[in-house]
Amino acid sequence: MINTKLKLFISLILSFVLPSFAITAPAQHQPRSISLSPFIGIHSGYKFGNLNPLPNTGDVPKIVVSMENKGISFGMSLGYMITNHFEFQGTLIYGQSKIVNDVGIGITGIPIGKVKVSDAKFFSYSGNILYNIPLKKYSLYFATGLGAVTLKLNQFNTRTKLQLSFGTGIKVNLDNHIQVILDIRDYVNFFSFAQDFSIAYPSIYSQDFKKSQHNFGIHLGLSYIF
Repeated sequence: MINTKLKLFISLILSFVLPSFAITAPAQHQPRSISLSPFIGIHSGYKFGNLNPLPNTGDVPKIVVSMENKGISFGMSLGYMITNHFEFQGTLIYGQSKIVNDVGIGITGIPIGKVKVSDAKFFSYSGNILYNIPLKKYSLYFATGLGAVTLKLNQFNTRTKLQLSFGTGIKVNLDNHIQVILDIRDYVNFFSFAQDFSIAYPSIYSQDFKKSQHNFGIHLGLSYIF
């Protein structure tokens, strides 16, 4: 399912971006200019870790615990050009997701696959520094950010954790004020799943939850430069 969504999203991106390379509008990277950029995105979700069966537990299967995003996420960025190259950007992202246990093959040998544990919502907020490289028709940029992500589980607790981000992107000029933006980010989060959400698991499992997770995102948006 995620591969199908990703292919559709990339097709949408290409349909917007490729025609824009014919535009010859000059790049807009003036100090003290402000930009407002709504965007949509798709994210990979987190892999929190595994539940490993203890020795002498027979055919008990290993369980992979993860978060999967449901559909498109929505975001908004507000940017401020500090110099011709450096830009500060504040970003908010909202998306819906679900927590799943991937059981694989069950005790009886029957494929079980993924079982939903809880629906969830995530809210990401960060401050980012972008380094822009202006070119004739477009500009490239590299970004790094610091912020937090809130994960709200419907059946369990709500937790907020530190978030780092690293990425790159391209801005294509449509005219003197409007740009199409294609952005790729790696969000690094720091959930300790069972502890953070107070979830108890059967004693036949040992817990192998990661202290950090990666959530890769692809975003497509429009930016208006004031």
